[in-house]
Amino acid sequence: MTSSRCFALLFMIAVLGMAPQAQADTWPVKTIRFIVPFPPGGGNDIVARVVGERLAHSLGQSVVVENKPGAGGNIGAVQAARSAPDGYTFLIVPNGMMVMSQYLYAKLPFDPFKDFDLVGLMGTLPTVLVVRPDVPANSVQELISLAKSKPDALSYGSGGVGTPHHLAAELFKSMTGTAMVHIPYNGAMQALNDLLGGRTQLMFAPVNNVIGYIRNGKLRALGVCIDQRLPSLPGVPTVAEAGVPGFQIDNWIGLVAPAGTPKSIIATINREIAKILAEPAVREKFATLGMEPRTTTPEQMEAMIRSDMLRWGPVIKSAGIRAD
Repeated sequence: MTSSRCFALLFMIAVLGMAPQAQADTWPVKTIRFIVPFPPGGGNDIVARVVGERLAHSLGQSVVVENKPGAGGNIGAVQAARSAPDGYTFLIVPNGMMVMSQYLYAKLPFDPFKDFDLVGLMGTLPTVLVVRPDVPANSVQELISLAKSKPDALSYGSGGVGTPHHLAAELFKSMTGTAMVHIPYNGAMQALNDLLGGRTQLMFAPVNNVIGYIRNGKLRALGVCIDQRLPSLPGVPTVAEAGVPGFQIDNWIGLVAPAGTPKSIIATINREIAKILAEPAVREKFATLGMEPRTTTPEQMEAMIRSDMLRWGPVIKSAGIRAD
């Protein structure tokens, strides 16, 4: 190879290497996309829209939310993973997708660590155990007694096989020695509609989906599934204090980007989201839905994922739950 050709090749390599940084330096210059891999109306969708609206204001570019439901979130996840890592596509992810899915599918179509760069958490979404008013159980202990007296007579809905709310019920059953029938749906809102319609009797539901129905008496809350009572439902005990010691479900919502997204863009998004979640109006919006804003660094998010894997892997395997 002549010296001139060698120089030209080295020049091209240098230019290509500078391209991502040049894009990062001018970012953002067009609309940013938040992919939500679930139907509209759920906790992931609400977080995406609240944060996206404020992010558009702070960055000076539109942020659109695209709902891509199906296959437990895998359809939206694959689309995001295959998108260009240019800082214009991000994926809203609950811990169910990043943690539980690894044990639910024989061949998961994405790798949580290889296909995505972690951005950070945006909030936690507590789960509440609710029953219809006509179910003769006014407490967790009464529900356990009812379920034991009539095995498989009670049915519960969830947003699909292997979703956090399905797994919450399976954990509850295993810890209480009860037998109830699982009815999976394509999304938590569909499950809730059938609960309200009388086709199922109970549900471990995202608090934002059911808090209005609890307040108007259409559903009865028996317990919250975290380690402390919710300020939005102060009269509802935790499931642990109501008679199932050690029962706790931590559901979080985070943000990831296609692998290879410039680190400077990820740092900017992380920083801006932290500012947004500190705004009183945003915190008030989250609180009215029973949600809690929470931010982390990418490194802290990875540590949480790996910790959750150690917790949920054995539960899913021992219960023999499969989503495919």
